[in-house]
Amino acid sequence: MNRCQFSFWILTVSITLFGPLYSAQYTFDPPFQISQSGQSASNAELCVTDTGNAVAVWTRSDGANNRIQGAQFSIATDSWTIPVTLSSVGITASTPAICCDSSGNAVTVWVETGPGNIRSARYNAATGTWSAPINIALGAIAPADPQVSCDPNGNALAVWHIFSGGFTVIQASRFNVGTMTWSAPTTLSAPGVTANDAEISVDDTGDAVAIWQRGGVIQSSSFDVGTLTWTAAVDISSGGSTTTAPQVGVSAAGDAIAIWERSAPSVDIRAARYNKGAGTWSAPVSIVASAAVNQDPILAVNDSLQALAVWEGFDGVTVTIRAASFNPTTNTWSAVQDVDPGVTTIDTDVAIDNSGNGVAVFERFAPPQEGFASCFDLVTNSWSTPVMISSPGENINNPQVQAASSGIVAIALFTGVDGIFNVIEASTGLGSGLLLPPAGASGKRIKNRFPFQKEYFNELSWTPSTSSIAAGYQIFRNGTLIANLSGGQHRGYRDHNRPKKGTDVYTVFTLDVAGGKSSPITIVVN
Repeated sequence: MNRCQFSFWILTVSITLFGPLYSAQYTFDPPFQISQSGQSASNAELCVTDTGNAVAVWTRSDGANNRIQGAQFSIATDSWTIPVTLSSVGITASTPAICCDSSGNAVTVWVETGPGNIRSARYNAATGTWSAPINIALGAIAPADPQVSCDPNGNALAVWHIFSGGFTVIQASRFNVGTMTWSAPTTLSAPGVTANDAEISVDDTGDAVAIWQRGGVIQSSSFDVGTLTWTAAVDISSGGSTTTAPQVGVSAAGDAIAIWERSAPSVDIRAARYNKGAGTWSAPVSIVASAAVNQDPILAVNDSLQALAVWEGFDGVTVTIRAASFNPTTNTWSAVQDVDPGVTTIDTDVAIDNSGNGVAVFERFAPPQEGFASCFDLVTNSWSTPVMISSPGENINNPQVQAASSGIVAIALFTGVDGIFNVIEASTGLGSGLLLPPAGASGKRIKNRFPFQKEYFNELSWTPSTSSIAAGYQIFRNGTLIANLSGGQHRGYRDHNRPKKGTDVYTVFTLDVAGGKSSPITIVVN
């Protein structure tokens, strides 16, 4: 069954970090406030690692200026760290963006008021600390709208636009994790016509594809990490059309999908595919072409170039979130579906895992303007009945979602209200295939008396795994397998004929029907 769920339990035990891909169901926890009360926060962005950890950034007022703050999520404890302020005191900061590498390190960029102030900081997952911010757009006039993307090793590429010669142009810079430095900015778009809305996506080798809008035309340039150079900009949208809101995502191998909104001569969502080997873009195709208004597309692409696109569609009566999926094998987009049929919905985001399943978040425009999530199942090509991820009656905005590529978790962020101030809240969606260990474990040694002898045994107890796919338990004593228990509801095990004295160390795993294991719990009996 493909469905998102809402849950009232909180994960308090460690979980497996590697394993099979999971199905398209996420069980969302109640929302948790991750920014501090007392001042308003907004503009949250996040990245999620393959293993399910996450890093988030947002803006929050300190009473005088908006500052950039960051916090980290641990899937092992289902908890967020206390926020850390990253940007400079006494200076207003805005529009943060962030990316993660495969080790959980992160790079964030943002704008600070003042000349040339695109700033960056790096999160070190090993130490749990942030670097001091540095300026990466020295001398630029009015830099704005930075975006950033990381490769698996921690290098990053950022794009933004600046004011130059009476127009805005697109610039880019590369972060070298080996030297911990940013390159001098490179201008990607030609002068003389305003360019903005830059987006970038980096593949597993460190090559990248950037796109932007210039004079109503979508343009692109690709980056070669071997030569550290950018190609000349090329038009990828059709001539004679007016286009905005470009999005791009690359596969692990570097092929790409781009989508954008075309407002003239017709109102639709267009897409094109980039072939890295040939260095060329396909002719654009229409994902949706109708008399309805279609706007503000969002794109998510996985390692194999499967993609999900969502956007707002208006048929003259209702604004609703629409979606389509891309199959790279057939090079086709699916038929368009309404994610929440018949309901007025706005302000959406989408994530996809490496199985091609995904999740979209959005607001129902009631009021109250509550947050909802719907899950996409690739096999059935269907979206689940939406579930609420905000508190009932809470007005939210700017919902964001990212998912681990393995599908073990999806994390939604949004701006909510604590009664006085806007705050950043998070809702964690655990994958339905997530295999959790038992909890609440304990053990004790018991003497069993018989008429002519006595025996010592160790009694192990635990609370059964809450995973729906739990099929049994495996028990090791001092590194040796001693039992396989069938059935997910076992609450303990008796290990007979143990010595009166000495220490036994037990590890207990939850098993699924395929023999997959959770992370272990440890029980020590003295």
